[in-house]
Amino acid sequence: MEPVDYSVEQALQWFQSCRDGWAAGTACEYGVFDRDTAAFVGGAGLNKIQTDPRFCNLGYWVRQACRGQGVAPRVVQALAVQAFGPLGLHRVEIVVAVGNLASERVAVKSGALREGVARNRLVINDRPAAAHMFSLVP
Repeated sequence: MEPVDYSVEQALQWFQSCRDGWAAGTACEYGVFDRDTAAFVGGAGLNKIQTDPRFCNLGYWVRQACRGQGVAPRVVQALAVQAFGPLGLHRVEIVVAVGNLASERVAVKSGALREGVARNRLVINDRPAAAHMFSLVP
């Protein structure tokens, strides 16, 4: 069972922000489902889409019970096709908190180039956190 650390209201706000981002052209967020059973596996998307310069952020998460099955790298590759094809972007960034080894492995497996560590790049639990910067380019 997945731990629940947010409320239904927070989830509904997240869904609304996804719809708003889609309508504004700044995000394309997706649910990820098992291709055989249609069971919910996780989520992934392109966000902070900027047309000048042409780049975005790529994020992903996979339910604990579904990890280690190659889901996240396949999702990253599919999102890269969307970013570099229909969206016409030139760069996709994957930002991974230092210490999140599973997400680092996904980025590397997906063919992303590790560019370095950015200090105070993320905010986790209301505190600044360093993050590995990865990029994909066409």
